[in-house]
Amino acid sequence: MSSGGYINKKTILHKFNSIVKILALIVFICVSFIGDNIFIQLIILLPVAFFYILSKPSFKSFLSLLITILLIGIIVFVLQIYFTDSSTIKDPVNFYFKWWKFNFSDKAISLTLIVIIRITIVMFVSSILIRTTKSIDLTRGIETLLMPFKLIGIPSRILARIISLVFRFMPNLSEEAKRIMKSQASRGVSFKGGNIIKKSKATLTLIVPLFISAFNKAEDLSNAMTVRGYNPYKKTPKYRRLKLKWFDILAFLFFVSLIVFVILNRTEIIPNWIYLLNNW
Repeated sequence: MSSGGYINKKTILHKFNSIVKILALIVFICVSFIGDNIFIQLIILLPVAFFYILSKPSFKSFLSLLITILLIGIIVFVLQIYFTDSSTIKDPVNFYFKWWKFNFSDKAISLTLIVIIRITIVMFVSSILIRTTKSIDLTRGIETLLMPFKLIGIPSRILARIISLVFRFMPNLSEEAKRIMKSQASRGVSFKGGNIIKKSKATLTLIVPLFISAFNKAEDLSNAMTVRGYNPYKKTPKYRRLKLKWFDILAFLFFVSLIVFVILNRTEIIPNWIYLLNNW
């Protein structure tokens, strides 16, 4: 089983309706980008982290996710202090100093933290959705949410199948990339040392086989679906129907309240004590 795919465990998140989990992904991503301060981002991150713990991830997968977030955070911070100078900062800063071509300020640090928290939210929620939702349930959930597109002539079933296959094979491509990197390293290809030209050549030795492997897997999948008589335009009966339970309704109400809270914070229609925390 793929380390990044569905994991069959007995958790409350596995019992949630796939529609609710897809809506959770959309809601948390949207509110994380609407929130414009660290306080709001932390409020959004707390339930996401709680749900991630409930999904019972392995230590290896959690460590891999954490390393990815830290690497992205370092890159964002370097870009932030490199391209931000005193002339581009409109708001007053508590401290500012320049070293070589890098400009350090509290605004640069706060913006970096906001970006890191947003990335953490997106990666945590995506991981929860992929690890706790079966492929068939994910497809049906996406198809249900895309039903309105049928009114304008867009085949929602085919679009849902494409999106679910993307979610399904993304972890496989990641593992395939790691396997190719190890095989190329055993042949003497270095992905770390050398100048830009050598690194570009080394990257090509990874990208070309990865694309070939992806196209081969897509062709094998297409042939397998054709042999089994799959017809995306044919109406087929549904053996299992997605039903909402009481905890699905509670989760939906929580998402609505979260959206309302973030919008009220953005429109400045909230108590003054929250503004004091916003300016922290």
